[in-house]
Amino acid sequence: MKRKIIVALIALAVVAFPTQSLFAAQEMSNEPAISQVETRSAGAENLVISMTTYMKSLPQFYVCGEINYDVVYKENNKIQYSGVFDYYVKRPGQFQFNAKGDIQNTQVIFDGQSVTVYDANKAVYGIIETPSTIDGTLDLALSEYGIRLPVLDLARSSFGDNILKDVKKSAYVGLSDVGGITCHHVALAKENLTIQLWIEAGETPIPRKVLITSKSNPAMPSWSCVISDWTPTPKLYDGWTTFVPKAGMKKIEFLKSSDRPASVINYGKEN
Repeated sequence: MKRKIIVALIALAVVAFPTQSLFAAQEMSNEPAISQVETRSAGAENLVISMTTYMKSLPQFYVCGEINYDVVYKENNKIQYSGVFDYYVKRPGQFQFNAKGDIQNTQVIFDGQSVTVYDANKAVYGIIETPSTIDGTLDLALSEYGIRLPVLDLARSSFGDNILKDVKKSAYVGLSDVGGITCHHVALAKENLTIQLWIEAGETPIPRKVLITSKSNPAMPSWSCVISDWTPTPKLYDGWTTFVPKAGMKKIEFLKSSDRPASVINYGKEN
């Protein structure tokens, strides 16, 4: 019997930098700022690099927040779902990710040897033997099993390297408040998607909000993430990356991408 492991999808983040000419243009038109820009903003993109550099410098961290995302059904009808998450990281080889929302209740744990995915809604879990690093584990999960958890990319040693790849336009929108935190708001446009990013102003340039909109789908679904709290010094209790199955939980075997039909995503079979 096959069971679906529902894995929360969450996203990346980045930042911005002031451009006074953009403010002037924005006052004269109701069009979105990014649509008025014909070139890329070096200042905005340099701040993106500064943010990613800062995140990569942290030996450990904790973030939590909320996500909202569209699911497109027949005739391009969209339904928006939401959830909350928290994410504990200790580089180079440990993390714990928890997500709970409208359609998912998931825990993902990496202990430096294997990654465990637990779906509380179905009371099933699966274990994958992995490399010893976060980078290697995320690469394996994507290439072999088709599992992508964008928010986990915050812990990559190469975090943010692809954010500016293939960007056609970039612009600084202005200062914005995200949960009482002053942030720089930047917009990036690629061929098939747009990315809006809010990054905390000051000495800790962490991503506070991200909004991604697909342009390749006629329904233009979007995904957003708001980080409400974080710390570079989380309290990590003994055994925080050890998964202990409870009574009633069933272990399943992950099916590799090459071993399942194209219409099946993240299915496993019970042992």
